[in-house]
Amino acid sequence: MEKGINMGLHLWYSIKEQRWYYHYKIIKDQKTVSSDKVYAKKKGPELDWPKRPNKEQKEYLRKNSYLPSDKDVDAMKVRLNNEVASRGSTYETNDKISLFQLFDMYMDKKDFKKTSAKKSVEQALNRIKHILAHNPKVKDLNIKHYETIINFREKYKWDQKINKWVLWQDHLKRVQIAPTTIEKELICLRTALNYAVKKNWITKNYLPNFPEDFRDKVTAYKNSAKEIYFSTAEVHAIADCMKETSFMLPTLLASVTGLRRNEILSLQWKDWTQEPVMNDSTNEKIMVHFLQVKRSLFYDDNKKQWTVIKADGTINPPKTPASDRTISLGYCGEDNFAVRILEEQKKIQHANNIKRGSINLPKQSDFIFSHKNGSLFAESSFTQAFIRARDEANEKFENGLSDVEIQPGTLHDLRHYHVSELIEEKASDKQISTRLGHKSVAFTIDRYGHLRKGSDVVHVSNVQKKHDDFLLG
Repeated sequence: MEKGINMGLHLWYSIKEQRWYYHYKIIKDQKTVSSDKVYAKKKGPELDWPKRPNKEQKEYLRKNSYLPSDKDVDAMKVRLNNEVASRGSTYETNDKISLFQLFDMYMDKKDFKKTSAKKSVEQALNRIKHILAHNPKVKDLNIKHYETIINFREKYKWDQKINKWVLWQDHLKRVQIAPTTIEKELICLRTALNYAVKKNWITKNYLPNFPEDFRDKVTAYKNSAKEIYFSTAEVHAIADCMKETSFMLPTLLASVTGLRRNEILSLQWKDWTQEPVMNDSTNEKIMVHFLQVKRSLFYDDNKKQWTVIKADGTINPPKTPASDRTISLGYCGEDNFAVRILEEQKKIQHANNIKRGSINLPKQSDFIFSHKNGSLFAESSFTQAFIRARDEANEKFENGLSDVEIQPGTLHDLRHYHVSELIEEKASDKQISTRLGHKSVAFTIDRYGHLRKGSDVVHVSNVQKKHDDFLLG
């Protein structure tokens, strides 16, 4: 360890985690060179103390296992001490740190809540590494580095097939990168720098605001971009082109539920339930079909597979707390398109089980949409299947084989389609917001109140009747 370095170990309580933790800092020249926390494994009470627990309180916490173990604390100290001893601290305390070093430290230390978020940020920072290949010092960053990134991203796209940057005109899709996509990558850069300031790795964020002309481009693009609302005829035309794939039924279910693709692909049979709901007009209870949204699909980089189980063994939750929800599918006993979709999928799975030597029906724990061996579909496979079907449907129109022209929408636009259908059926903003799992209803009037489970069932049933003539088999 270098001379002039001090270490500090302090005990704190986290209200968020409801646990006690030790915060260990290595300091040089009054700047934090490295730091980390180690939490107790057991949740504990927040004591009434002015600053830090006294001797008696510490003994109480220790006796009840509310403190991190000495073994864990020592391991953290040894790890940080070795880390600083091996790399030194000079570059961290006088802003000589390089941009790539900062990126690596950020990805290592930042606590990303979701693997997908970490992967997106890592991809953005890796693109910036390629563009700023000379690896500038953080203190030398200026607006010209922004301009270099923007100019490059406006000209080139990454071609995954040949693993090479190509002019966007030579790319398979021949679509220029949207200004908002470039903006997201620049935000990742600024966020990493702000994090470094917070951690005292650097003294300040040397990058100014985005160039004014680029901000104007982003604003103009956002103002011109419009959401696409498919018609029912378009949805059916696209689905018709998916009949030979495994994704026709999940596509149709997305159109009548508004579920996100990772929610659709993580549904299990136990999520489909029937429950009694009070009918306001007759004041009698009537059975209603429901779908529970309890988990979401993500890609596990370590296991190299799509899953809903996190590394700690817990279920990966939906996008936001509000996305953990139960939505109605319609009344039991009536011709219901969503139920027909689910029943058709159950037949397909049962037939696949028979081919594999089992006569059993799908288990409650089985995923509704999956490969024949039970493994989960990739989100990208779902998206690509939709795009191929959309383009095929539009090609039929252009060749005079269909009278339905298809808009250049995406799989996510099925959510917009579902919203437009519900609005036509006079569903309230609050009902729609809750059904889609949005975390807020900024655009609605608060007097509608909270959605009572099943209160949108009339609207949902009417929407699904438009699909009565579509043959699933």
